[in-house]
Amino acid sequence: MSLTIQGPSVADQIREATRAKSSAHWYKENGEACHSRLTKQGKERATNLRDARKENLYPSVTSILGILNKKGLEQWKQNNLLKSAWDKREHAADFEKWLKEVVASSWEVSKDAMRFGTDWHHMAESYATTGKIENIAPQVEPYVDEFKAWFDEKVVEVVSSEQSVVHPLGFAGTRDLVFKHKDHPGLVVGDYKTQNVNEKYGPKVWPEHALQLAAYRQCEIEGNTDPVVCLSIIIDSNKPAPLHEHTWPAEEINDAWETFCHCLAIWQSQNKYKPSPGR
Repeated sequence: MSLTIQGPSVADQIREATRAKSSAHWYKENGEACHSRLTKQGKERATNLRDARKENLYPSVTSILGILNKKGLEQWKQNNLLKSAWDKREHAADFEKWLKEVVASSWEVSKDAMRFGTDWHHMAESYATTGKIENIAPQVEPYVDEFKAWFDEKVVEVVSSEQSVVHPLGFAGTRDLVFKHKDHPGLVVGDYKTQNVNEKYGPKVWPEHALQLAAYRQCEIEGNTDPVVCLSIIIDSNKPAPLHEHTWPAEEINDAWETFCHCLAIWQSQNKYKPSPGR
């Protein structure tokens, strides 16, 4: 028995079905997040490029970096997709049904990972700003002690936490943490990364982590004129474990900033859009 697919090829159907579902993030010039809005019918929808043109909104750093092929993320997504395909192999005789179930299952894994990251950030922000952890999500509760142990040992002073920043070149974003670190002079821009740490290889950092930090470092930190250290702070989402720090060498961050500027120029050219400061 052979399977004949009419219309788009199997590869095209899989590519369309697995297209990223996440929406771009946008900010007003004053730093206010503007990721969604209500329709006339009272339903929430994602902010889009048409809205940005009308309202002079700034795309997020992560939206800019969406033009890149992120090796680590793509490997993770492909592994999830393949695992879902294997788990749903009993439906392989019906391609349409099988594909729909595989994509739905794989997307649930992605949503779970995003929810964990969001809940973890909320927990970290609460402790950084108030010294307390309140309204904690059950899934991150086991991770509290490891985070507090890292924070209490390493963080001397918090300058800002989950702060929205806007750059006049035409991008914006939310910096996870700006702080004074016991092991570094001056200020540190820290970026939390939750990941499924492979026990064999340990925590990993990827080039896009440096690009993101380089962009955030370029955004003004009020009252600071000293060099700023960039730090990736990695959390193992598989199980509670000590947080891992990766300090990026200054030359790598300088190179990353140059690369990010190229990405920004390409994004603006592709979308034929650049916000105008002071409009």
